[in-house]
Amino acid sequence: MKRIPSLDGLRAISIFAVIGGHLAATGGLPLNPRILAILEHFPHLGVRVFFVLSGFLITALILEERIKTGRVSLGKFYARRAWRIIPPAYTLLLCLAIANLFHLVDIPWLDYLRSLTYLMNYGPIPAWRVGHLWSLSVEEQFYLIWPFLLFFLPVRLCRYIAVGFILVSAGLRYHLALQTVEDLWRLEYQFQYAGTAMAFGCLLAIDQKWLQAQSWFRALCASPLTAPLTCAAMLANSLLLRTSGPIGHCFADIVTNLCIVLLVAKFSSSPVGLGARFLNFRPIVFVGTISYSLYLWQQIFTVPGGHAWIFYFPINLLLIFLCALGSYYLIEKPTLRIRQALHSEKANQPQMQKV
Repeated sequence: MKRIPSLDGLRAISIFAVIGGHLAATGGLPLNPRILAILEHFPHLGVRVFFVLSGFLITALILEERIKTGRVSLGKFYARRAWRIIPPAYTLLLCLAIANLFHLVDIPWLDYLRSLTYLMNYGPIPAWRVGHLWSLSVEEQFYLIWPFLLFFLPVRLCRYIAVGFILVSAGLRYHLALQTVEDLWRLEYQFQYAGTAMAFGCLLAIDQKWLQAQSWFRALCASPLTAPLTCAAMLANSLLLRTSGPIGHCFADIVTNLCIVLLVAKFSSSPVGLGARFLNFRPIVFVGTISYSLYLWQQIFTVPGGHAWIFYFPINLLLIFLCALGSYYLIEKPTLRIRQALHSEKANQPQMQKV
């Protein structure tokens, strides 16, 4: 499946939301305190966009492979995912472990173990500099479940499983929202709650052709009002998640994910208009391309209340981009060649069998 630049643009907006929200808790950002308070809600919203995109793209790639080859190579899928995720993440952990030995950072060694085994989203709240790796844990847990379902089960049954997961998660979310405030952090981190965003992305990939055949959906995607109204609703629901009761938590979660799905559908199928031109603007696409490295390194320099000069805007923002560029060009791009080789081998396999 060819690369869709508009989705790189969505990744860029997502990473801007994450970094902007974390910068709001540090010093030096020249904004009104009320705006800073709103920005602090953005990081989890940005991660939700990443999750929906992940569910959508992974499902679309697997379904395309099933159509082209009649089967899914789980071994090559996991190899490609490993080469994509592990080298940059483990490089970050290695740098932090060395800093830990010289007492430059204070991260419990148990947090390193949880990071390496992708269990960061369970257990006690981790140290800040590795806390964002909870999202990688959710991704890996998704990879361990969903590709196997698509491999062994009919697509129709997988659709029902995704819908069932969303409904069960809503029930669990309602139950947890009745508990003490100290437990509410789990709503954002643990797979049984955060995984719903991926499930919505999976459903979009499964039913995208049917949706595109509906005139009302094509008109919705083509409307210039869809993107701004959807973003406004998404922001309102993100704020509602923090302030509403149990029913509000469930409702806001579903609506937020539906808004993100609509944005992904719009810009992946109808990339026209001012919004699409912005998402396809080359610098924005480039930021989306390096968004994984940006996400890995941004939390190193956005320590809330940090007093060192490296934690103050704009120095911290500059350091984030410098480290991300180093990670992208020295680690991500070389490993990308290995992933492309695995993909080429997979693509050539049916041809070799025919010969």
